[in-house]
Amino acid sequence: MRIVYFEKRKITMKILLVASMLFLTACSTFIAKPEITLKDVKLVGVGAEGFDLDFYFSVRNPNSFDLKLKDYTYDVKIMSLLLAQGSSQATQNFYANSTSDLLLPAKIPYSGLIDILKRRPNPDAIPYQLHADLNIGGAIGTTRVPIDKSGTFKVPKEYYPNNLLKKVGDFLKGLEKEIPESSK
Repeated sequence: MRIVYFEKRKITMKILLVASMLFLTACSTFIAKPEITLKDVKLVGVGAEGFDLDFYFSVRNPNSFDLKLKDYTYDVKIMSLLLAQGSSQATQNFYANSTSDLLLPAKIPYSGLIDILKRRPNPDAIPYQLHADLNIGGAIGTTRVPIDKSGTFKVPKEYYPNNLLKKVGDFLKGLEKEIPESSK
């Protein structure tokens, strides 16, 4: 009698274990993936390490519950050259049945800029490719949402090489004026 009880208990435990695994695996299928639309790509700055390229998205959460961006990875190609790879632990909420904005920044190093300039791109239409993987979760699971976008972006005139060189020249002239004559 005791052996039969333990055998039934083992079978019940196995059934519960399998059911739990199936439920956890199926949770991600209950999450409707958010609809992600690229709104804009902008060259937003030039700094000591390179230039900043921002990708602006609109994210529509069709679920009746909130979702949360847990982390993401990305790589950026410009003119078919892989120039930036990264990841972020930045989190963001996507509220139920609503649309939110999402910013994915990428830093392009100067070494990549030189490779781009060698190809003499049209500054009004520089081709890019973005691949990102977003890990998005809700109350009942987590799902991976891939983003694959390509297109072109425009370089603002203030970042054209001749305008940057002019700014450096103006800066150096300003320094020269501030140095007292007795120091020269």
